[in-house]
Amino acid sequence: LGWGQLQSEMPYLKRRERTMKRLGILMLACLVWGCGERADELGPYIEKLKGMQQYNETLLSFKEYLKTEGMTDKAKGLSQLLKDYQAAIAALGTPEDKHIRALHNEMARALKEGIRKAGEPDSPTFVPSAQKAVRYVEEEIMTVYNNFERLWEKEGKAEPFPLKWPPKE
Repeated sequence: LGWGQLQSEMPYLKRRERTMKRLGILMLACLVWGCGERADELGPYIEKLKGMQQYNETLLSFKEYLKTEGMTDKAKGLSQLLKDYQAAIAALGTPEDKHIRALHNEMARALKEGIRKAGEPDSPTFVPSAQKAVRYVEEEIMTVYNNFERLWEKEGKAEPFPLKWPPKE
C-alpha cells in the first residue's frame, strides 16, 4: 500500500475502531448485567405449597373413607376437592425457573388426570375409580415433593426441606 492509499483508508479504520470499542463496551455491559445472581424462586414457591397441605390431608381422609365400608358416601366430594386443588395450584402462577415450572406443571397434570379418573359419584364403579384416582394423585404429588427436595438440596439451602406428605394416622 502506498502512503496516499493508506491516508484514504484512515477515516474508515478510525470508524471501525470506534465501532469495535462500542461493541466491546456493550458486550461487557451485557455480561455484567446478565451474570447477576438469580432470585430465589424455590423458597417462596415451597412456602406457598406448604399452605396447601390441607388438600393433601383431605385427600388422605377420602382415601380412608373409600377403604371403609359404609363411609364411601363421604368421599363423593373427591372430584370437587381435586378441582379446588388444581385451581389453587393454577393460582400460584407459572414459575420462571424451568425446573420449578416443570414440577408445577406435573402437579397440575396429575390433578387433571385424577379428576378424570375419579369418575362420577353416582356411577356403580365410583369406589374403585376414586381409589385409583386418589392413589395416582398421591403417588404423583409425592414424586413431585421428592423432586422439589432434590432441588432444595441442590441449591444448598441450610434449613431442612419443609414439605412432607402428611403421615398416615
